Amino acid sequence: MLIDQVCEATGGPYRYTGRTMRDAHRGMQVTTGEFNALVEDLVATLSAFKVPKAEQDELLGILGPLKTDIVEVQSNATATALGHGSVVPAARHVAIERSTPRRSPASRR
Repeated sequence: MLIDQVCEATGGPYRYTGRTMRDAHRGMQVTTGEFNALVEDLVATLSAFKVPKAEQDELLGILGPLKTDIVEVQSNATATALGHGSVVPAARHVAIERSTPRRSPASRR
C-alpha cells in the first residue's frame, strides 16, 4: 500500500485505497525521531537509485505534510515500542509489502 500511496501522490497510475495516515498511525505513538529516520532512509534509498535531487525534493515536499498526521510523540527517540500491541511492527510490514505480488496498474483501480 505504501507503493500505491507514493505512486498516486506523485501522479503515477496506482491508486491508494488505504486508511488516512492519521487513522493508520493512531495509537502507534510514532516519535519525531522515528519519522525523521524514515525520511533519512527514504533519501538514502532514492540516492542509491540515483534519483535526481529535484525529484527527491518534490517527493519529500508531497510526503512531508503527512508528518502531523503520523507523529504522536514529540521526541527524538527511535526504536520505541509501538502503542496498542495489535499493530503490525514496521519491519514485518516491510516484509509483507515486499512479499506481496505486484499487480498491474489497471488491476489496482
